[in-house]
Amino acid sequence: MLRVNRCLVAILLTLICLPLVGQESAAPTPNQPIVVLFIGQITGESMQRLMSLVTVQVAKGADDITIALSSGGGDTGAAFGAYNAIKALENQNSRIKVKTVNIGSVASAAVILFCAGNERYSLPNANFLIHGNGMDVPPGTRLEAATLKNSLDFVTSMNDQTILIIASTTKKKKAEIEAAVGGQVVLSPTEAKNWNLIQDIRPTFAPSNATVLTVSIQQPEVSNPGVQVTSISQTR
Repeated sequence: MLRVNRCLVAILLTLICLPLVGQESAAPTPNQPIVVLFIGQITGESMQRLMSLVTVQVAKGADDITIALSSGGGDTGAAFGAYNAIKALENQNSRIKVKTVNIGSVASAAVILFCAGNERYSLPNANFLIHGNGMDVPPGTRLEAATLKNSLDFVTSMNDQTILIIASTTKKKKAEIEAAVGGQVVLSPTEAKNWNLIQDIRPTFAPSNATVLTVSIQQPEVSNPGVQVTSISQTR
């Protein structure tokens, strides 16, 4: 979830500040693939932990990194921050290629993170969910006209950025992506391949010689959350 007074800067400033888990202390051997397993909600902290892990591996010489992802979504702003950080890493060094693979369900804000992959894949029984952002308002919150307008403008901006990223990734017409974000679209791996959201459907996400690392996911704080803008899948 996104607290309105927190922006993308937080992720970029804390990429290497948080502790890592798994096998991240071992330096990768040349050309050894690294697989980062991320299962959970997208929050500012979880994206900071993900990017901390990725940047440390890059500093150790890794250039073949796969993010194996399953997430119902969450903080749209944090997803944008991670997307921009991954693209920046690749732009700074052409040898670095970050791949993403859907290992279960990639939904809502998680689609933005998935689109960061230079190469994108899916397991056969996975799925994708695309839809727009919305506001979560705690009971008793007072919303005046100016606040409502600013919140609506912010949500609209988030939707516009989401449309831009998905359209540039899939090469689908902008109008088609606008319709998807304006409503709700579920894609099977085959449909995602037809969209060019993925390049291929694969039976596994980790080569036999890969080092598999895991991102530590902590439960987000829920006390006094305030007005929040989210993109998270829900059962309807």
